[in-house]
Amino acid sequence: MRTLISLSLLAISCTHVAASETKKWFNNASYTDHEHDENSQSLSSHYYFASQQHSGVWDDFGYLDTDTNIALSYVDSGSDSMTGVSAEGFYGNWFGTISVPDLSESDNRTIGLGYLYNDALKVSISHNKLKYGSDSTLLKAQYNHQLNESDYVGFTAVADDELDNWDMSSRYFAHLKNDTFFALDVGHSESEQHSTTSIFADYYFTRNVALGVGKTGSYESIQGKYFFNNTYYLKAKYTKGYGSSDIIAASFTAQF
Repeated sequence: MRTLISLSLLAISCTHVAASETKKWFNNASYTDHEHDENSQSLSSHYYFASQQHSGVWDDFGYLDTDTNIALSYVDSGSDSMTGVSAEGFYGNWFGTISVPDLSESDNRTIGLGYLYNDALKVSISHNKLKYGSDSTLLKAQYNHQLNESDYVGFTAVADDELDNWDMSSRYFAHLKNDTFFALDVGHSESEQHSTTSIFADYYFTRNVALGVGKTGSYESIQGKYFFNNTYYLKAKYTKGYGSSDIIAASFTAQF
């Protein structure tokens, strides 16, 4: 939590600094408070080798990743911690992916190959190798339908090769008028053990303030965002559980 406070004070002191509207480097620090469980904190850094243009609000840069990128992450759950890395490299319309969630257990990794068509459709196949447990093959398809310069509808479908486990999600993003925007995310996942449906809506009152509400299964959430400028912003989220622990999460993002 001290990290979030320190970074926030730094952001406030730096809001006068001019910054580009396009970004390449996205950094996030977060803290999660579980009412009846161990608290956790995480750090992540995601770098793109080409500039990313936002869609009108300062935390949305389009639906599809179409440029080479690399990401690092660190998660401390109290009793355990892990550092991970993932990367996606493009060569023409072809791209390859690799992900190692925990570098101390590099036997657990995912390697994939895919194709990008017309900057709107991404299809890929990946192999998930586990040190303990059964390996799996995943099929993934993403499609972005650009309605105009800012508005779009995006779809994602992921399934294992036996179709026992799958999930589908969609995002609708729209510029309403002036500096007001609306985003709606819906999803559904199925596995051999359970199924979950989620929905979350964000309304951007201005470029600086947004409020969101949603539900994942039986858990209801409310979320607020405050943007100091196009470089720094804060996000806080409260999730109410039924017969389980409530969760409070806060994060700070710096993007350059």
